Amino acid sequence: MPVIIRALFDGKTARPLPGEFIPPIEGEVEVEILLRDTRAEQSRQAIERLRQMRTHVPPLDIPLRDLIEEGRRF
Repeated sequence: MPVIIRALFDGKTARPLPGEFIPPIEGEVEVEILLRDTRAEQSRQAIERLRQMRTHVPPLDIPLRDLIEEGRRF
């Protein structure tokens, strides 16, 4: 059964992130390293969620400027 360990990899050494459990390892083990830029993926997911939300929200009945002014009063 594969074990997933999140780590930082500098091209030579993988260092587990703080709090990651490392099972006991004897000798050498085969690993797979998946390189990803999670920031770019998170941004894409956030933009997609915003687009989906926008389709479900009806247009405002009053100008945005009036909403801002109303908010300043409180």
